[in-house]
Amino acid sequence: MSTRVGRQAHDRRPMAALVVGAVWVLIFGLSSSIADDTPILSRVSEDIRLLSSDEMEGRGPGTQGLEKAGDYIRDAFRQLGLKSGTSDDTYRQPFQVSLDVKPVVGKSSVILRGPEGREWTLESGRDFQSLAAGGSGTAAAPLVFAGYGISAPTLDYDDFEGLEVEGKVLVVFRQEPQQDDENSKFDGKNATKHAYISTKLQQAKQRKAAGVLLVNPPATTAAEGRDQLPAANAFGSNAAGVPLVQVTQAVIDELLAAAPLQAPPDTALTSAAAVEKQIDGELRPVSQPLAGWSVELESAFERSMAQTANIVGVLEGAGPLAHETIVLGAHYDHIGRGEFGSRKPNSGEIHNGADDNATGTAAILELARRLSRRGQPPARRLVFIAFSGEEKGLVGSKYYVENPLFPAEDTVTMLNFDMIGRLRNDELTVFGARSAEEFYAFLDRVNGPAALNLKKVDSSPAMGDHFAFYQRGIPALHFFTGITAEYHTPEDDFETINVPGVVRTIDFAEQVLDLVLAAPARLQFVQGGSARPAAGGMAYLGITPDYAADSEGLRGKSQYERQDDAGDMREVHEGGHTFLVNLSDYLDTGLFLDHRQTRAMVQADAAGKRFVNLFGYTGSFTVYAAAGGAATTTTVDLSNTYLHWARKNMRRNGFTGTEHQFVRDDAVAFLRHRAARHEPPFDLAVIDPPTFSNSKRLTEIWDIQQHHAELLNLLLEQMTPGGKIYFSTNLRRFKLHEDALRHVTLREITARTIPPDFRNKRIHRCWTLVKGEQDV
Repeated sequence: MSTRVGRQAHDRRPMAALVVGAVWVLIFGLSSSIADDTPILSRVSEDIRLLSSDEMEGRGPGTQGLEKAGDYIRDAFRQLGLKSGTSDDTYRQPFQVSLDVKPVVGKSSVILRGPEGREWTLESGRDFQSLAAGGSGTAAAPLVFAGYGISAPTLDYDDFEGLEVEGKVLVVFRQEPQQDDENSKFDGKNATKHAYISTKLQQAKQRKAAGVLLVNPPATTAAEGRDQLPAANAFGSNAAGVPLVQVTQAVIDELLAAAPLQAPPDTALTSAAAVEKQIDGELRPVSQPLAGWSVELESAFERSMAQTANIVGVLEGAGPLAHETIVLGAHYDHIGRGEFGSRKPNSGEIHNGADDNATGTAAILELARRLSRRGQPPARRLVFIAFSGEEKGLVGSKYYVENPLFPAEDTVTMLNFDMIGRLRNDELTVFGARSAEEFYAFLDRVNGPAALNLKKVDSSPAMGDHFAFYQRGIPALHFFTGITAEYHTPEDDFETINVPGVVRTIDFAEQVLDLVLAAPARLQFVQGGSARPAAGGMAYLGITPDYAADSEGLRGKSQYERQDDAGDMREVHEGGHTFLVNLSDYLDTGLFLDHRQTRAMVQADAAGKRFVNLFGYTGSFTVYAAAGGAATTTTVDLSNTYLHWARKNMRRNGFTGTEHQFVRDDAVAFLRHRAARHEPPFDLAVIDPPTFSNSKRLTEIWDIQQHHAELLNLLLEQMTPGGKIYFSTNLRRFKLHEDALRHVTLREITARTIPPDFRNKRIHRCWTLVKGEQDV
């Protein structure tokens, strides 16, 4: 969803206002132990303020600021009497993180060969830049101009129509046609998926192109003031397997001067500006070979690493359960000056990361103070860990779980704190509420006196440092107060933090911790609370959308693409169709078995229909619809990983035509964009949303109970009269807001959709919605 990043005035109160607000909180909202401890607000404020100060340089990997932050945490642990978690008494568990990807010197080259034997060796950094998004590789092939590298039949535009590109190197404009035209088919001045570098690479790879030469169209250089070559990692470093090089307009102008493109009726296009004007004016491609020109290119990249460390302090327990360990964690790293992961990637400003995650770090420091000052040891060992490398992919927590300083089999619970600085409307979200049998009762018991608007989320998605522990079979809770407009921007400063809200969250967590400590036996781990992924796929709190991965000046849009590791991909067969499942790398396998019956119903209804699969996941419903003879299919999901998976599933079943579209977008935004463009309606739809999502491509948390009526009404507006929607949810306490739905006939079909071999007849609920008032 395209969002306007701005400061939320009601959350940016000065500290004086926060302190005044704290008086009420301290008197009425906190436990008596905290109300009696007047310095608490001051010391928590000081921890957050110092950790998010400019002196810490945004706590980016490889910076002195991150080292200073680690020293501050270590010294606090030491002063509190916590012993070092490491045997060398440094409190540091060292490891490495990837810092940067750069071209290998001497292995990055572009040689152009043209008419009359001309040979032109380009200069790296002046004429071209090899880009890590394509990956390492070589190519020697003729050049073919492929416009903007777009195939969009639904918009009546296809740069590849009638163009032979297999084994060729493509010359492609960045962005998309008419980028400055409010009336452009490509969503006006907003970027669509077709502007993404990853989309262009996918098009090239699907057509077996040998490589891609990227060039800025003049409209882009006019907006940016110059024809600037990007950094090697500007569009991410997940190699697509197609060598990618950006060249300057001057290079393309010289090629075109020697071998102009031909446009009807008889127009020679001798510059990039002339080509752009022709395409944008007519909205018709001029794709064709660059007569007489070929290229020989090589790209190779190396990854630089930075040394960092988890900071580990230990408060030993006493008694018969003292050998058991409870981990209290928060990541203390951030994104420096926005060299990666920033929503304002070219600002060069320090990203102080006050909410993300100076607040979580302050929480474990405050809990360490409280627990160490109780005068008696806890019943179980408490291990306080400030994780590093979270912003690079949960690296520190993964490293700890793989190299535990205390036996993993004796680690009984993990409590994680990430972004707890913006408590609004008393709303605190706790993930992993079903990862232990006892957690629901603990949370409800504590929330009686706390009086928070507590949102208990059963699942434990891969969105924080708790996840590695959950994967190891350790019950884990993750405390979170929500996404803000300042997330991963330079504006995430101390002044935005609701410090009394941080204190309330710490107080709540302390009481939950006390219940875990007092439990007579270890908590009973529950596997499978994460059966359905959050919308947007594997989104991490803090590292999620790598906004630099496709920032490319896309007029406010950015993208995150996670590479499919395919650690254990296997083929399975269902209903005569083939699907890929993954048994190791994901929270789920890629095929929800409780929807076998529903998929068969969709196939039976699909003949000749225009089908859409919202929250499309790995495309299993789309495969069934295509097999049933759907005229067109559209699969929509926020996650590139799942869309890539869906494409693989479609290809394995022989569905590869342009009538099958894959759209990376938020479902609500997708439907609104379609309505604005007056695109043809759908006849058949499936919508199986997550119960809850905090994907950071969204400006607010998705909650199916709260938002389903709006979504269904938007979808109904995009359906033909008599069009059918299959709507399903696995939220057991879900209540369908029938009165809020317009012009629809409803029927609950849950009983018909539960496979007979499922003993749990409440695994999901399912309805059909038919547009209009006729009977179904």
